[in-house]
Amino acid sequence: NLFVEIQLFNLSRFIYYVSLASIFFGSIGAIIGFLSYTWDVQQSVFNFLIVPISLLSGTFFSVDVINESWKNIFLLNPFYHLISNARKSFEYEQIYDFQLDVLIIILVFTMVCISLYIFKKGYRVID
Repeated sequence: NLFVEIQLFNLSRFIYYVSLASIFFGSIGAIIGFLSYTWDVQQSVFNFLIVPISLLSGTFFSVDVINESWKNIFLLNPFYHLISNARKSFEYEQIYDFQLDVLIIILVFTMVCISLYIFKKGYRVID
């Protein structure tokens, strides 16, 4: 008990979504790392694509305070759903959206398959 009392109501759900997020971010990093020729290209992709998407995922603010027209754009962000579902593991009443979970798993599985294909193909995939 540092400052507030934290109650984790569903530890398995928390571990599941944190693991999915770790695998997803790791796969994206591996893909960008292999496909980038130089450090500049790699950092450009991170600075102009990955960082804005991750910062606009509702990590540091609630999506409920955003205008309805912008909220639909935020709901298309896969990072938002990973963060949101990890947060829901701290709530007492939890609502599971099975279709959304299946879409997240398909997205993560696709990213892992792409990164494994690139690892299998080897160094300097693009020549």
